[in-house]
Amino acid sequence: MQSSESIHDIPTLINQFIASADDSDVSITYSKELAELIEKDEMTLLKFIQSLGPNLTSDSDLIRSKSIQCMSESLKCLNVNKLSKQDINVLFEFLLAKFEDIFCLGHILSSLNSLISFKNFIFGMNNNVEKLLTNILNNYDPKKHLAKVRYEPFRTLNALVTIDPVYFQSSSRVSDLMVKTFIHVASGEKDPRNLLLSFDTNTKINEVFEFDPLNEVHKDLISELFDVCFCYFPISFSPPPNDPYKITAQDLKLKLRNTIASQSYFAKESFADLIEKLTSTNPVIRNDVLKTLLLCVENYKLETVAEYWVTIWNALKFEVLHNDVSIFKPYIDVIVPEDYDEEIDDSDEFKPLITTLVIIKKLANRMTDFGELENLLTTITNELKSNLVTINDKSFKQSVLLLSVLASDSSAGFNFIIKFLFLQEIWGKYINADEDSSIEEVPSELDKTEDLVLNTSKQKELIDNLGFVLTSYNVLLGNLENQDEFIENNNLKLYKDHLLIFMGQLLQASSNLEKTLKCKVIQQLIKLAQLKGFLNVQECTLILGYFSNILLDTANSKSKNWEKDQVTKEIVNGLIKLMNSEGASNNDKTALVIDLILPHLLEILPSTDSLSNFKKLLEIIGELCTNYQFLEVLSIRLLNRLTNYDQFNIDQFEVFRNITNLLVESIKKVQVSKQFLMNSWYKNFVPRFINCLLEILKVKDDHILIELSGDLIGLIVKYNDKSKHQEILNDFVAMFLLDKANGFNVNVNVIHQQKPLINLFNKILANIDKACVVQLNDTFTMNELTDRIIGLCNSRGDEYSRLGYLQNLSLLVNKFLQSNEFIEEKLKLTFENISNISKFDSVLSQDQIESFEVIVWILKSLILKIDTLGIEYINRLISLLSCENRQMQQLTAKSFNILMIDLPIFTNQQIGGKTKIISGVQNLNVRLLYKQKVFGILLPKIIEGYNISNIRNKENYLISLSLILNNVPHSILKSYLSQILPLILNSLNLPNPIILNASLATCEIIIDESPDLVIPHLSTLIPKLVGLSMGKIVVEKSLVNNEEVRLTSLNCLQKVFSNIELKYIIPFQKSALNKLTPGLDDKKRTVRKLCCDVRQTLFELGKY
Repeated sequence: MQSSESIHDIPTLINQFIASADDSDVSITYSKELAELIEKDEMTLLKFIQSLGPNLTSDSDLIRSKSIQCMSESLKCLNVNKLSKQDINVLFEFLLAKFEDIFCLGHILSSLNSLISFKNFIFGMNNNVEKLLTNILNNYDPKKHLAKVRYEPFRTLNALVTIDPVYFQSSSRVSDLMVKTFIHVASGEKDPRNLLLSFDTNTKINEVFEFDPLNEVHKDLISELFDVCFCYFPISFSPPPNDPYKITAQDLKLKLRNTIASQSYFAKESFADLIEKLTSTNPVIRNDVLKTLLLCVENYKLETVAEYWVTIWNALKFEVLHNDVSIFKPYIDVIVPEDYDEEIDDSDEFKPLITTLVIIKKLANRMTDFGELENLLTTITNELKSNLVTINDKSFKQSVLLLSVLASDSSAGFNFIIKFLFLQEIWGKYINADEDSSIEEVPSELDKTEDLVLNTSKQKELIDNLGFVLTSYNVLLGNLENQDEFIENNNLKLYKDHLLIFMGQLLQASSNLEKTLKCKVIQQLIKLAQLKGFLNVQECTLILGYFSNILLDTANSKSKNWEKDQVTKEIVNGLIKLMNSEGASNNDKTALVIDLILPHLLEILPSTDSLSNFKKLLEIIGELCTNYQFLEVLSIRLLNRLTNYDQFNIDQFEVFRNITNLLVESIKKVQVSKQFLMNSWYKNFVPRFINCLLEILKVKDDHILIELSGDLIGLIVKYNDKSKHQEILNDFVAMFLLDKANGFNVNVNVIHQQKPLINLFNKILANIDKACVVQLNDTFTMNELTDRIIGLCNSRGDEYSRLGYLQNLSLLVNKFLQSNEFIEEKLKLTFENISNISKFDSVLSQDQIESFEVIVWILKSLILKIDTLGIEYINRLISLLSCENRQMQQLTAKSFNILMIDLPIFTNQQIGGKTKIISGVQNLNVRLLYKQKVFGILLPKIIEGYNISNIRNKENYLISLSLILNNVPHSILKSYLSQILPLILNSLNLPNPIILNASLATCEIIIDESPDLVIPHLSTLIPKLVGLSMGKIVVEKSLVNNEEVRLTSLNCLQKVFSNIELKYIIPFQKSALNKLTPGLDDKKRTVRKLCCDVRQTLFELGKY
């Protein structure tokens, strides 16, 4: 009950609002409550005004102001449908009557703004709008009010012109009053928030109101509207700190720009004033001017643009003709990038040049719409003609650039410009175009010779500028709706034969020393071939014939590195661009390259006498292979070559290796650009390839070739659809494990005796989906297979094969063994056997060493998938570091390298940043964070073991830690740096390069991430690092501090003297400087340079 009385105690609510009006968070609750009473008809508007009455007429300016504020805030909270026409009219008149109360004006206007937004506010009722505008015009002086109050009349005017623009269109008297009032309000405004509304209102007035330019009053109003906005141009505004409105200079610039471009009648003043401001040397201002000019050209009426285009052209042409245009490259596919405004900052000195070209193109576009394009083009070409007659003119390139931009806007413009450029007196005389019969004056023979004979520099210039014209063709075609008509009827086709002959002669006849010229010609021939519908097949064939001859010359040359030959590199890059520029449905150009370039290169492969030339040819072919169409043909033709590998003039194994490697790298490259399934490759390519491989391996077991072949077949398997993988696995199981025929009709059983081909099988197994099952068809069980593989992991064969069987065992356990029982028994027996070796100096038998190695590889397969059995035995393994037998301790320490190293069979090379592959195959059974988990288990035990062990055993713990650190990502180490540091410092005393490198690399991380940890150890660390980086440390005829150790030591020193506070390192400055002097004479240049850098850092300590 008490609450209900409180709600209806209107005077109390009003008084509470007035008391808390300065705190909007509090006062809003009372204004909402008052509005709710009106909404629920528990209080009439009249009752509300009567309750406010004593405060509204108070002698206190503050009380009156806050009472009007109460009304204003309550009206804001009301639903716009609530008040009746009569309520609105009465309150409107009441507020107008109080307009002269200067202390309340802000809230009066705010209340009026709320009333204007109500649905029942009728524009013109009782001349309400006129009265309001008249009051603002006559009784409001902006200079007497703060920005907060000045904001309200801007809101009022903006709301009026936004809500009912038709009302103002119906009466020129009211619209004129509106404009006058706006000019009165907006003049002299400086507040950014108010200016945003001022510009917006000005824009809406220009868009909605109709002005008569012959009416003197309107002429004055237009001029004043322009002045009241343009006086702020260009905007130079820096937002104040903690600006509550978050207004930026860009916000103001965009609003002002829209305002200037919103009224065509501004043109008389806007174009002249903008052009005048182009004289600024500030690129930001120049860009602002040009962007505004562009918007004006886009938005003003056609008649206005037609009236002023000559003025604009005369002002802008010098922006291009007298400027450096080197940023425009003739070999790219656009002249002006579409996203130039976002990508290039306004402070860039070249951006005004780009924007100028955009404006000139837009002028041509508007003149096309107005039907005056020919007049514009005639005027411009007549002006530029003198710059184009001779190529050495300083404005030659600029003029061509301007014309190319104009040509890219419309078909008519393109044809006009082309006809002009290929006149006999301009370009026609150079490219043997038909002479224009209209030219009456015939030059003398001497003059004609001078014109026609171009030196190399002029030839380059002409070719480059032809490139801009060809670019305009491409740009225009991309914007045309009816492309076919343009392709058939464009004027450039008239000069096609001349261009081909001209460029062909330059390419073939120019000196081989003029590589730059040849490269430029190649660029434009490629661009010609790229033009949609321009060249036919025969003409493209002609161009590719030129390129083929040059490539063959390069292939037969003595140069080992084709990439150093600019011309060859340009051709290869051009052909790649040509093949990649087409849509998916149009493969004609790629087919031409395959038919005309590839066969010639492949044809000379067998006859190549040197390995370097053979590799060079394959590199060129590999570079050209950028899409599946090319790759597919290449694979077939290279496979045919492999079938006849004995016909080559060089070593047959080199042939096979290099071709296989090319196929591997080409598949990877094409998969990066666009993934594809290789199901057909498995059926058609793999069987023939395997037969070729097995045939050549009869000569000798080439380990490199086996590895490369494994990579190739593995890739093909991985990119076969996941649903095919069980069948694929069955084929290879039959081939390698069972004495049965398979899909390849070959059998190379690898479980009867050690064979190097086990490594080929491993690469295939590694790429099989992990969901597949090894099906042995009752020949033997998986446990028996595992036992056989273990039996073959002995040292009786070659090391390559033995390592292959150990990896095969690891793969089987990791991916295909369904139960751990058999493996657990093996682990248990081996560990018991090892535990029985109690004597310190007992020598382990070969069988015992091999058994231990088998355990390590099994453990690796288990910890990769964080198997509980693997975790259990990894703990038991680390305990062997402190066992009784010295040899076992050393073997255990070294085993951690195997456990933690990343092997190709357990890692995937990411293809183009994509984690998922098109085949859906998941070939790895490796947990993402397994290293983090295992490292977290091992590190505490290593630290504990190190701390409690004797001096002799400590070395084993340090070796273990170093080998682990060598294979753990830095991101994992960061959490353990303080725990690792003491052991790292001790590791620096071990005479082992591998351990030293791992320890120094970790030391670098510690100095980078936590330099404070190092400070207590500087007295021992710095001398140790200096010692490792200088001279030679030789132990048992082996160099301990090799180049890598010396470099890493110096890097650590550099970080110590750069990252650690000065007061801690100054004491070591002089001694380090002296002791590092011998490093200046080190045999390795990299060491000498880094030593100089460290000494320079030491010299500069404390100077800055």
